[in-house]
Amino acid sequence: MTFDIIPLKDFMEKQPEEMIRETLSGFSCSKDKGVQRYLRETSMRHEDSHISRIYLIFESGNAKRLVAYITIAMKCLNLDNGQYDEALIKRMNVNNGIAQSYMIGQLGKVDGYDKKVGILLSNSHWMSSGKSTSSSDAEWSGWTAKMPL
Repeated sequence: MTFDIIPLKDFMEKQPEEMIRETLSGFSCSKDKGVQRYLRETSMRHEDSHISRIYLIFESGNAKRLVAYITIAMKCLNLDNGQYDEALIKRMNVNNGIAQSYMIGQLGKVDGYDKKVGILLSNSHWMSSGKSTSSSDAEWSGWTAKMPL
C-alpha cells in the first residue's frame, strides 16, 4: 500500500480553493466529529496563521482518496515542576525552564478505511527526514510512504 503525504500548505498553494474545500469536506469521521470539524472548518485558518502544520494523507493510485490527516504544533513544556528526568532535560534545548516540543494536535482517519494507515500516523520518521528509512512495518521514502497490506 502506498500513501502520498501532502502538506496542506502545498495543497492550498497548488489547488483552487473550490477543490480544496471539496476534498476536505469529503473527509468523514463519525467516531470523532471534532476531528472531522477541525479538518473541514479550522485547518486552513490554522495553516495560514502558522498555529500548526497539517499533513494530508492520500491513498495513491488511479483515484486519490484522502484517508487520514495529522496536525503538528509546537508546545512549550515547563520543566521546572520536577516531572521530568534530569538526564532527559540535559539533552533538551531548555531556556529559563521552558523547552519546545512537537505536539500531535489532531489525528484522524476517514470512516470505513481499514488499511494500516495507523502505522503511518504513529511513525514520525516521515516528518523528520527526507531520507528513506526502513522498519518491519513500513518503508519511508520522502513524502511517499509504502506499506505492506
